Amino acid sequence: MTSLQERFSRSHDALVALPAGEAAWFWAAAPCADGLPFFVVVGQSSDPDGARLVKRARWVAAQQAPTFTVRGVARRLQSGLLTLSTAAPLDAVSAMYDGFCRRGAMPDIALMRLDGARVVESRLVQDLSALEQAVSTLAPGEVRWFSVTDTQRPARLTLSVERSGLAGHDGVIGQLRRGRGGFQLRVSASSARMLGGAMQQWSRQVVSWPALSALAAGRIVARGNTVGVAA
Repeated sequence: MTSLQERFSRSHDALVALPAGEAAWFWAAAPCADGLPFFVVVGQSSDPDGARLVKRARWVAAQQAPTFTVRGVARRLQSGLLTLSTAAPLDAVSAMYDGFCRRGAMPDIALMRLDGARVVESRLVQDLSALEQAVSTLAPGEVRWFSVTDTQRPARLTLSVERSGLAGHDGVIGQLRRGRGGFQLRVSASSARMLGGAMQQWSRQVVSWPALSALAAGRIVARGNTVGVAA
């Protein structure tokens, strides 16, 4: 019998391979027996009336007994960006996406909440599993260089062992240190306020990621006009 993970992998691959300008039906459910959400993706070109999607969704629902389900349309824009359109609240769908990331690497996706045919809310979500792992394994006293920018939505944070690894990055650049009392983000005095605003926005994007939530709540330390090495 095909496992739930194998079925997820098939839908994941179908979503990633969706050609520009084409659309697919999607159905998602949470939680499944393993505690993670699940989704089904079927291309509209091979399932114009959604019958295959309904059949697969019923099988999953019967086997896993989820308490929350959502249905919508996945589409790849000509720009290459994937979108998921649904009438469901985006907070719930975004939390499900974070669960998908724990099953396998996910592409960046623009979520859109519809009221009829009108888009009333949208947000871009990212797979943060690799960054969560990097932050959670940072030992007390270890230091990493970071850059964070809120010029894009969502805000993006990048880590590097060396400052040279952030060459070409815009936004705020500083040093991240894990101390006994939590995380410290050390930046120049002129960048502290900007970093505070960016991290406030970023904190709303990482509520499902414990280590990243702790980082977002870290103490911002301003050091003169230059970024000093964390002591």
